[in-house]
Amino acid sequence: MADFRLLDRQVVDQLIQFREAGLFLRGVVEWVGYASAKVSFTAAPRYAGTTKYNFRRMIRLAWHGITAFSTVPLRAGIVIGLATSLIAFGALLDALYAKYITHDAVPGWATIVALEGLLSGVLFILIGILGEYVARVLEQVRQRPRFIVSDTAGIPSARPTPPSPAQSVGFPGH
Repeated sequence: MADFRLLDRQVVDQLIQFREAGLFLRGVVEWVGYASAKVSFTAAPRYAGTTKYNFRRMIRLAWHGITAFSTVPLRAGIVIGLATSLIAFGALLDALYAKYITHDAVPGWATIVALEGLLSGVLFILIGILGEYVARVLEQVRQRPRFIVSDTAGIPSARPTPPSPAQSVGFPGH
């Protein structure tokens, strides 16, 4: 599959301001929110050689896209922890039922399995909470702009201009 883009200078200027390492261009171009148009075309067959994007590289590209624009993988621990805790709680209820109602419980086995599952669930929840904090730090480290102004409707641009070499930082009078 071929992927080509023609970008307006205003979009390129916004993209240049991103300081992220390994910028996922396919996602960022859509993220900045400028109007876009798609032109369908049929790419000519490859003149020579073979693609360098094997299945492993495609999976890596997909994972890069997911992690560049989603904190869901970091928050998955909470969901896994809640599910594990619910299952373990059910197993604990089953163990209590078997011990006190049917008197058919294997001594200690069901309780140990249920408590181990419950503790595993709690650990996953704590990992999920840690993932939430990491996600918040990640958002700060990326330093993506909160807003992108594409048009000022007649208002002069409020962007600060960088100082010229004659205005470089120095001591007064030197």
